[in-house]
Amino acid sequence: MPRANGDYVKIYLFLLRYASELNSDLSICKIADIFDYTEKDIIRALRYWEQAGLLLLDFEETKLTGISLNDYPKKSTEPTPKVKVPEPVVTVQKEKKTYTAKELEKLSQEKDLCQLLYIVQKYLGKSLSPTETNTILYFYDTLKFSADLIEYLVEYCVSKEHKNMRYIEKVALSWSDKNITTVKEAKKLSAVHTNTFSQVLGAFGILGRAPGESEKAFIVKWTNEYGFDLDIIIEACNRTIEKIHQPSFEYADSILKKWNDSGIKGIEEVKLSDQEWTKQQKARKPKDLQKSSKVNNFTGFSQRTYDYAELEKQLLK
Repeated sequence: MPRANGDYVKIYLFLLRYASELNSDLSICKIADIFDYTEKDIIRALRYWEQAGLLLLDFEETKLTGISLNDYPKKSTEPTPKVKVPEPVVTVQKEKKTYTAKELEKLSQEKDLCQLLYIVQKYLGKSLSPTETNTILYFYDTLKFSADLIEYLVEYCVSKEHKNMRYIEKVALSWSDKNITTVKEAKKLSAVHTNTFSQVLGAFGILGRAPGESEKAFIVKWTNEYGFDLDIIIEACNRTIEKIHQPSFEYADSILKKWNDSGIKGIEEVKLSDQEWTKQQKARKPKDLQKSSKVNNFTGFSQRTYDYAELEKQLLK
């Protein structure tokens, strides 16, 4: 729980509340509307709690149909309350399948796959291990990627100097989550990412070079994890420059994290937050003015009184 995203915690507590109302109908769409999140945000949160062992998700093919709340860490043999999901409107990723040796051999004999595996080996510059072959077949057989799309996937990752199959799989799952089904759609998405990188660097005044790995990681975090559009990211970059007068991805990240934790998702919400802050500042009572005004160097001395008749008498002496 301490490591969980704040949005994930809210969704889990919401499900606990509904678990006591067994006759209530609930859908991913309704949860998304209540929290003003996307349906993919809800699914991502459910996946997190499933991995933590607190939820059990039920599927019919690729559609989510039920959520079971588990007791943790105490195990119980009694059935757990289930939140019904009558509207299976969200498509979720199938679990990765491990193919047997016979299945691998059978699939590898298909003409398209045979050629695809050969091309992938050329891109990676090595022979594929059984595990890597299994992953490529997972893209083809489970994610339903075409051979052309898988070829472009590997080409794209290698062009980014990433030949690790885990990285390639991560990109594939990201494309699947965004319903990328063609090479054209993948290229369009890649162009959007490239444009995002260049504009963020431009907002920081960094020109003439590509972003470093740590910088890319920040930008991917802002777009994928936080779900921010480019305009709100640029606003955070601009505020960073205004505040500390130099580019800092760490400082911009602190701004964006604060907005994300506050549930701010768009530039208009940022403006409303600014207005509210200004309003609160003006509403603060000013400190009581000191009774005496600040004195200057001349009026600050205590005044002396003189007996001029006595002074004149002393001078005459």
